[in-house]
Amino acid sequence: MEASFQNKICVATILGAVLFAELSIPSIDHPLGSDWGHYFTVAEYLWHPNPDIGYPDFRKPWFGWLMGALGEGSTYLDAAQFLGRASALTMIVCSGILAWALAGRWSGGVAAWVMAGLPLVLDGALWVNHYPLLGAAIGLAFAAGAAASRWRGWWWVTLSAAGAGASLVLD
Repeated sequence: MEASFQNKICVATILGAVLFAELSIPSIDHPLGSDWGHYFTVAEYLWHPNPDIGYPDFRKPWFGWLMGALGEGSTYLDAAQFLGRASALTMIVCSGILAWALAGRWSGGVAAWVMAGLPLVLDGALWVNHYPLLGAAIGLAFAAGAAASRWRGWWWVTLSAAGAGASLVLD
């Protein structure tokens, strides 16, 4: 089989895993995850400053700012669940890229499907805290770093640095 055709099959396999995960994540109307109330408070404090609201000093503001920015048009819960869902799907893609870069294209497809089937990833897609986004940022840093060592391109290095920087500011 031609290499470019095999690459297309692998990309389709990874995207199939993402689609499977997207369809497997339920829609719920309540927050899940640890300390979710703190993140709502951070978003409220950053987007609607009020001296009556105490900022939890041990929380870094980036996730709360992002959740507030996305949630101003709808709700903070919808924004946080969107971030969790997007983060879970990003982790699936990053696991496929990481395995592909380290062990070959077929292992990338297998890794993406394994990640899409992990209950923690699917549950984490509904968490209303920074941990899914942190996992996606770390996954991006590792996957792009491994890809940079296998394939040429400064954009892999840039993606890796962006993922590492995002994980630093998240937690």
